[in-house]
Amino acid sequence: MSQGTLEIARNKPLTTDRLLQQHSRLGNTPFKLATLANNLADGVILPVSELNHVRRKLVEQLLEQRIHPRRWALSPTRTCGDLLPKMDTPAVGDCPPSVVPLVRSLVQLRAVLENNITRVYCELENPVHYRDAVDLTRQINPDASLYVAPPRITKPGEQYILKQVRQADADGYLVRN
Repeated sequence: MSQGTLEIARNKPLTTDRLLQQHSRLGNTPFKLATLANNLADGVILPVSELNHVRRKLVEQLLEQRIHPRRWALSPTRTCGDLLPKMDTPAVGDCPPSVVPLVRSLVQLRAVLENNITRVYCELENPVHYRDAVDLTRQINPDASLYVAPPRITKPGEQYILKQVRQADADGYLVRN
């Protein structure tokens, strides 16, 4: 990245502290230098003007990356398991890490159940469809557990969904394993 060449230092060699001092001068940029690895041989020097040039070029490249972020693409060879974080420690008890989907429509619920997922959270816009969701779960995958994700915010007088869930529970419609 540098156009200059390293020279043998006569009095002030490039130390990690000096590199940190020069490269942490990021002014009004959105960046902050967190760490710096110095792989230079001891006793070398590079002019301060060249260090400044290197810093400016790095900032330009970082700003360009922010303007044009990498595009995401679907990979047909990846699986849901590839998305789970790799854990160095064993799972607690008998519960290995897993992904529990949250569905918001009966179409999504059908897709999840048809892929043998056995634990599903359901947050339907119309509470009347919760009974249909339970029936669908029993029909496609009777071993699955269907959980209701209630609204996170309710206003006075907007208790309709919670009342429907309580009624479904009283009627024996909630699926439990």
